[in-house]
Amino acid sequence: WDCIYSVPIVGGLPQKIYEVNDDLLFPSFSPDQRQVIFSQGFSRQIQLLDIVTKKVTPLPVFGNFPVILPDGNTVLYSGVIDANLRFYDLNQGRHRTVTHSYLSANLFPLITPDQGGILWFENRPQSQVRINRTDYEALNIRILQTFSEPLMALTLSPGGQWAIASRPNGEPFGF
Repeated sequence: WDCIYSVPIVGGLPQKIYEVNDDLLFPSFSPDQRQVIFSQGFSRQIQLLDIVTKKVTPLPVFGNFPVILPDGNTVLYSGVIDANLRFYDLNQGRHRTVTHSYLSANLFPLITPDQGGILWFENRPQSQVRINRTDYEALNIRILQTFSEPLMALTLSPGGQWAIASRPNGEPFGF
């Protein structure tokens, strides 16, 4: 949990790109592959790591599952306190709320294959999970699917035809 590694897609050994004596969670590359964004420590402060210089820049943002959007200037994350999704503009230092949930947690945000919006889990009471989608600008949230069982993680197949989740026992589940 205290290191971030890069692993070549074509195979080979993992390469350590950052190490610190703290938890490093949810790393992901920026669209230009020059930075890694991640959450650090118990507070989940979001950090940006420059791959070349190894300089780490702490952002005034605390959350989970940070992702840099295709514009390279906007961070999408799930807030630590209320688990609502938010955007943070790296250039202007402004926050924008995506979800306004009071009884649910919004987790595992992903950029849609067409890069025109985001998908995420909304964990609701009584173990109900909804998969939602919205665009970046108007934030017209649509419910794509509802499940009556808990789901633990979300990713997309390389072509974007399938969403793949995992059940609490680790079993993969595609839809």
